Amino acid sequence: MTQIPGAARPTLVIGRGASDAGGAASLAAARLRHAWALGPSPAPAADAAAGAEAALAGRLAAEGTPVLLLLAQAGRASHRMDLPLRVDPLPGSGGGAVLLVTVPAYASHAPQPAAAIRLIEAAARLLGGPGADRALHEDAEAWRRGADELATRDPRVAGLVREWEHRLEGELPGGDEIADGLTRLLDRA
Repeated sequence: MTQIPGAARPTLVIGRGASDAGGAASLAAARLRHAWALGPSPAPAADAAAGAEAALAGRLAAEGTPVLLLLAQAGRASHRMDLPLRVDPLPGSGGGAVLLVTVPAYASHAPQPAAAIRLIEAAARLLGGPGADRALHEDAEAWRRGADELATRDPRVAGLVREWEHRLEGELPGGDEIADGLTRLLDRA
């Protein structure tokens, strides 16, 4: 697992635009800053090129600052399933991590509280801080109910949801595959 050595309080770098689908990274960062009493997040210049967040995070980590880079992208995900999350070491650093959640492409323009929860919970696991609060979980559940209602009323949205879920079901590992992977991981420890 990615670790942030000695990092009780990291610096958060937040994705912008396409790297903050549904505002999930911004929402997660705001909740983390409040819960963990963190200072403001540094940001690249407003006119910086795409990917400037990763460069900023890498520079901070290279200077010895513990960093969490929070990103949310639109892609292959369903609001009815756990949203895919990747946690990777920040490239070229000894003390940083990239947390990347994928939100449903068919709803990436809407606020994404479930995706923010995934980012917050991953940060909490990495650093031992508090996780998402009850209010954010309630917001996520209300959002899911609204998305379900929309899918019920709008046949086009219902078709998109079914299509994504069908594609995703074929990609998910089965129980035996998960158990084998866990066994291999434990054997290495």
